[in-house]
Amino acid sequence: MTIRRLPSRAKNTFKSLARINRIIHDQQKQLTQARAASENLFSDLKKSVDVYISSQEQRFENYETKIREVDRIEDKLASLLSQKLEPISLATSKETGERTTSSLLANNHSFDKFYIEFENKFRGNEELIYDRQKNDHLKRFKNIQGKVLDIGCGRGEFLKLMKDNEIKAVGIDLNENMVKRCQDQGFEAVFGDAVEYLEKSKPNSLGAITGFHIVEHIPFEDLMELFESCYRATARGGFVLFETPNPENLIVGSCQFYYDPSHLRPIPPAVLQFMLEFVGFKAEIVRLHPIKQDSSHEDPVVQELSHQVFGPMDYAVVAKKL
Repeated sequence: MTIRRLPSRAKNTFKSLARINRIIHDQQKQLTQARAASENLFSDLKKSVDVYISSQEQRFENYETKIREVDRIEDKLASLLSQKLEPISLATSKETGERTTSSLLANNHSFDKFYIEFENKFRGNEELIYDRQKNDHLKRFKNIQGKVLDIGCGRGEFLKLMKDNEIKAVGIDLNENMVKRCQDQGFEAVFGDAVEYLEKSKPNSLGAITGFHIVEHIPFEDLMELFESCYRATARGGFVLFETPNPENLIVGSCQFYYDPSHLRPIPPAVLQFMLEFVGFKAEIVRLHPIKQDSSHEDPVVQELSHQVFGPMDYAVVAKKL
């Protein structure tokens, strides 16, 4: 009986083994497919990583190039800053005793014609400036003893005012075109540096020295040297008068002052007064040319703001040599 059943069991066993074999075969096939998919995915991932690494390497190379360029610029700037540069001034050279060459606009004579046209447009015409100087300052020169030197004589408005009132005056300017223009009008005017002119003048020989809108063009050290030379050349009882834009006026101090490309920096009235008193003068401040009279508003804050906006656009320091 057992022998009879053996073929049936063997048959079932073979069927089971065949089924198991198919399962194993299917699993091997799936594993092979999964492995192939993994290899493809890994290959794609590797390519993406390689591309990313390559792009980052290029970025780093660009950064290194930029860093090297920045370092080069910094080294160049450091080299320039470490150099002993010539001052942009009219100061006297300690080594040679001679006046050094200035890089100020006044010394760049290619701009002489530009500056004439600039003054005509932005400062005001000659008639306006003549009338202002007449109304503001002429009374101070009625009994002057000695010649008047007008530094930065420009178009010659003040020289004309002096000549019209029979007061001896000479102008000096670094603008050759303006000097020639003054000479063509019959005024005494010379081309040159004011400090050199003053140093060659006899001490206590000038009745007065004027400078209308020039101090804001001159570096501090040169301005102090100019004031010292003025004090030496001015006669006892004589005076100097320097007029300049008034930075106390907010419109002037924040905007109009910078119309002129040759302006260096505004000088507050008290500072200019102190500079002249430091070299020996007795100085006073005269504020000039308000846009309009102060507001009569009862609020003191409004009055102060009105004064700062609409107040004097210019001022002069008049400094006497006692």
